[in-house]
Amino acid sequence: ADSSSFCFCRAVEASADLKLSIDPSRGPLPVGDEVSYDIYLANCGIVAAQGVQIIARTSDGLRPLTVEGANAELLGQQVVFEKLEQVDAGRSVRVRLRARGETAGNHLIRVEVVATGPDTRLAVEETTRFFHAGTAESMQATGQTINR
Repeated sequence: ADSSSFCFCRAVEASADLKLSIDPSRGPLPVGDEVSYDIYLANCGIVAAQGVQIIARTSDGLRPLTVEGANAELLGQQVVFEKLEQVDAGRSVRVRLRARGETAGNHLIRVEVVATGPDTRLAVEETTRFFHAGTAESMQATGQTINR
């Protein structure tokens, strides 16, 4: 009998596996109302992600107001969250951004994440519709009937 044995070796690189999402906002909303966006970043990998930066940008007509869950700097339509040294494997981060719709229309929030270890770039977008109170659209959104 042949007593030889075989060994198959394969190099596997352990890495972070970041997933980014935004909880959908409710809407449509009247101009002037505030909306909250819950931003989730999860590390589904087996090692920590290093140097993680979260940046949110809103379209004109959607003004960032406050953040919860992390320190951040509001710079007009841009919100720069304090850089995270690391996000451990199996852990997640949730931050909330509150904004106000200042004009009617579809307004966009775009969230980007950059990590240095490993080199990672992610982006997600969410749209919220704002309308002027008293319009047919606002009456329909609030369940009011339109008599003609």
